[in-house]
Amino acid sequence: MASPRTDLATTPLAYLEPVGLSPVEANAILALAGRNNSTVQWQRPPPDSAPDVYVAHLRSVDLPEDGTDSIPPWSIDRYPPRVVVDERGRYQGRPVCLVGGCENNHLAWNSKDAESIGELNAGLRFAAAQLSRQRIRYALARAAWLNRDTWATSRLHLLSHGQVMAMIDPASGRVHLRRSATAIQIERVALQVLPARPVAHSPEFETLPMASVLWELARRCNEEALPRLLPPALLKSRLMRASPLPIPMADLDEQSQMILGELDQTPLTVAQLRSKCKLPEPTLTRALAGLAISQATHAVSTGLSAQRIFGHMLGWLPGWQR
Repeated sequence: MASPRTDLATTPLAYLEPVGLSPVEANAILALAGRNNSTVQWQRPPPDSAPDVYVAHLRSVDLPEDGTDSIPPWSIDRYPPRVVVDERGRYQGRPVCLVGGCENNHLAWNSKDAESIGELNAGLRFAAAQLSRQRIRYALARAAWLNRDTWATSRLHLLSHGQVMAMIDPASGRVHLRRSATAIQIERVALQVLPARPVAHSPEFETLPMASVLWELARRCNEEALPRLLPPALLKSRLMRASPLPIPMADLDEQSQMILGELDQTPLTVAQLRSKCKLPEPTLTRALAGLAISQATHAVSTGLSAQRIFGHMLGWLPGWQR
């Protein structure tokens, strides 16, 4: 039996970036956020990756109702740059979790103060609620991947109180999601396995590429589970880019685009990729897992048996050898 620590976590990773905070405040907030994992698992984003949410102190924030004359000079010197939040409560297109609104932490966030901790936890809950799309995709992908042994012959229905919230159809490589479905509903569904058959179009459902949904699993699963998304031989193989990707290049993160750019030029081992791309091991493994797992649906459409789907999911790297 697999160790629970290597199983896919039920909650996805979410990336939190402190901005306008001192190093002490930032480290304390990240440590506390890492224990606040009821709906997502907060951690700092990988290098050169955009966060899902920023966290900032009000002393460093310019709100829409603030004028530029309201910025005290000492703030500019002490905490550059300013965090300019728009009318939607976003900074650089991402939600912002604000701290510093309590009487005891106007000037600095205090990790020892109960009111400050409560304020942060409330802000993180609000921020997690804004990550509905990411949470839904992770829950769909997790349900699909854990039941991949049924892909060759079945489709999956995800039910909430008897109502179909989503249909996962591996044969067509599509996921049909009820437009009104919430993250909480998808995270708490009951699973029903039915014989594979075409899914009739309904305006109540939106259609998602299964490959892009699975990509979310590789991007947001717990680090301990990553090796289980890749055949062990992959890390010892010579890789090359040959077949078309199952998702648009523009939908890939920067690390994956870098890897594919290198493989476009010449076949490389993982060790050579690591040397050329200068990516940390977890970042490299996660990018490779995303590229491989998102290709898994192509094995279904070629009529492979359930036992061979996993072994043939690396269609985008046909040159790999043991």
